[in-house]
Formats: sequence, structure tokens, C-alpha cells
Amino acid sequence: MDPAIDINETDFDLSVKLYNVLGKILRKLRKQAGKQPYSTTEQATMALLDSNGQMLPSELAEAHHISAQGFLRL
Repeated sequence: MDPAIDINETDFDLSVKLYNVLGKILRKLRKQAGKQPYSTTEQATMALLDSNGQMLPSELAEAHHISAQGFLRL
């Protein structure tokens, strides 16, 4: 390990275990999300429309921080 970094072996072991556990949780969440009828982008778009009413595609794209062309491809 780099001597400039003040980390003991216990901290390192805990961080590795945390990294591995988070990876497993993310894989499970992605697997479950695959079973959903709508993608997360579609769900977020529907939530925006529900709260704001009618929106232009350009407004939806701006809310998602992507270009209007990119949004139309989704």
C-alpha cells in the first residue's frame, strides 16, 4: 500500500467487503428492474408528466439533461 495513505488493514478489509456487497445489491436491483414493464427513464418521464402536465419533448429532454434528439431516440 501507499505509505502516504493512512489506512489500516481493518479499514481496507471493510472497504473491500462493502464494495463487494454493494456490487451484489446493484446486480440484484438491475435484475429486478429488468422485470419491470417500464425502464427507469420511462418511469421518470411519466413522473414528470404526472407532476407537470403536458410537456414538449424538448422540455422533457432538458429535464433529463440530454439533447432533444437523444430523448426522441429513447
